[in-house]
Amino acid sequence: MRPHMKESIGVPLTPEMRSRCQRYAEEVYLSNADKYAERGQTNREKIVRQNTCGKLAELATEQYLRELCIEVTYGADFRVYDARRKKHDADLRVLLNNTVTHVAVKSCDRANAEERGLSWVFQYEQDGADTDDLFFREEGFSYISCVGVDVQKLEARIFGMPKVTKKLMDEIVKRGIPMVAQMRNTKRVLYPDFLDEMDTRQRWQLKTDYFTALFPVESVPGGAQ
Repeated sequence: MRPHMKESIGVPLTPEMRSRCQRYAEEVYLSNADKYAERGQTNREKIVRQNTCGKLAELATEQYLRELCIEVTYGADFRVYDARRKKHDADLRVLLNNTVTHVAVKSCDRANAEERGLSWVFQYEQDGADTDDLFFREEGFSYISCVGVDVQKLEARIFGMPKVTKKLMDEIVKRGIPMVAQMRNTKRVLYPDFLDEMDTRQRWQLKTDYFTALFPVESVPGGAQ
């Protein structure tokens, strides 16, 4: 994660948050072990770690948004869903300019970042059978929170909150080819380079839009801290 640290915002996590997310991740695995096996996913430790990381990323994003005084109308969901009825709703919902807006939280844990580099994965199949809803969502009503998580050190860093646009999602389809060959038919990846190519306002578009709505005539403070 080091090369992009200066363009990120740190959010502290707590042992209680980690324990809650680990319990949730264990419940998800136990409730869907057969489905994971059908997909060839049999490494319980890895599955639990990834689900723990994902839920911690949601909590970190929610915490940061609340610190900005952004109203979170739907926070991190700890209900366990059957994998056959996968939940496609937004991870979080916030109120921006009197409009309920979706925030999709994408996470990358430290182990993956050290092995393959920092990146955020999207489900993508060319026939659309099992593809992330973000590729079809109307522009202007969704954002992506790109989070790196170190579960052991209880650290989360948010690397950007860009708005979902056709241009961004097309770039992810075109250039976001996974490094792992077996993922290329079912996944696409948002790499840090995509965020680095944006200006500060675009990279932190959720924050930009929030402050613009509050102070329409004034300039918006910078994104990264």
